[in-house]
Amino acid sequence: RAATDEEWSAVLLPAVLKALKRTPDAAVASLLALLDSLPGSLTLDASMPGLAEALQPVLLSPTALRSATAAKVYGALGARCSPAGVQKAAALLGAWKPALLSASLARSGYAVALSELAPHARPGAAEDAKGNKEITALLDALIALAGKESHEGTRAQLLAAVGAWLPLAL
Repeated sequence: RAATDEEWSAVLLPAVLKALKRTPDAAVASLLALLDSLPGSLTLDASMPGLAEALQPVLLSPTALRSATAAKVYGALGARCSPAGVQKAAALLGAWKPALLSASLARSGYAVALSELAPHARPGAAEDAKGNKEITALLDALIALAGKESHEGTRAQLLAAVGAWLPLAL
């Protein structure tokens, strides 16, 4: 039996958010499986801002495995959202304060998460000027980070994220 939109909103989402605060490692890994098992008709646009915020500490973790798993969750969430929802989530990530991205590993996870989201925000989906402005701001933030990055691998990931989002700004 598949979960309904009401079950997701009333039962599953609150449990996921609570688990992400208490046991983030276990919650992130199980969230991937949960997202995979949800019915294809269930969109998570309304849940994306709360989940993106709850995933932030895991994504910016100093542990590479945690950060990589969280980035995959962003991609799985993107697959469950409309292109406009994905762009909104990317704009939320783009608005993160630079102080959050002080470590190279945090910038790496950030870039990978944005790269995971990008395929789900198809070109042409940003039809209004506001969407384009948000994407342009995201690209500006990524380029600024890449310009200051001293770690070659992280710089490459930041530039890959720029390349993934660039078609949406044009």
